[in-house]
Amino acid sequence: MMSLLFMALSIAAPVPKDKPKFDDKKLEGVWKATTRDTTGRPRPLTPTLAPSYTLVIIGGEYAFRNHSGTIAVDPEKMIIDMKATNEQYKDMPCPGAFERTGDTLRIAMPHTPRVGAERPKELRANPQTATNVITFELDKTVTADQAVTKLKEMKEAGPRAANPFGNTPVRGGLPADVTTQQMLQKVLDKLDKIEKRLDDLEKKN
Repeated sequence: MMSLLFMALSIAAPVPKDKPKFDDKKLEGVWKATTRDTTGRPRPLTPTLAPSYTLVIIGGEYAFRNHSGTIAVDPEKMIIDMKATNEQYKDMPCPGAFERTGDTLRIAMPHTPRVGAERPKELRANPQTATNVITFELDKTVTADQAVTKLKEMKEAGPRAANPFGNTPVRGGLPADVTTQQMLQKVLDKLDKIEKRLDDLEKKN
């Protein structure tokens, strides 16, 4: 009698579901940027700028700055293939090479997705091909469920995800729009050029 009761309870009891886990081979997780190299010299990202360089990879999808889409990772060849699906860069590739050491990830990739973008042959910045090398640290406090939510938020934010000032209103109380994003990108590009010139001057001296 007791054995029949135990069997009945076992059948009726719900089977506990396993919590979603990250796939290390696919580089899944939330990666926070620490340095960015555009000229051959890695520079720390400021606390203001660093959040806008967060990379999220979950289940074959990614979001990074102002683009998001699908991603394929080859851990043996240490290459990644990102393909944007958002409107701004739709169907444009962003091929990269990576190196992972523990919770540290370094990726060499084009500054933005673009038609005809070539994969970097080494983990080295190249201003002539607009190749950046970014170093990330895995945020181990984030669960897989939280990462899924973060990915969704970044994809919905679109270009706003690359704005280091978040949704801070612009003059007149209006929210940041595409024009503001373009102006911000121009400022960042000019800073990169100034940084390169300073590096060139240092090498000459």
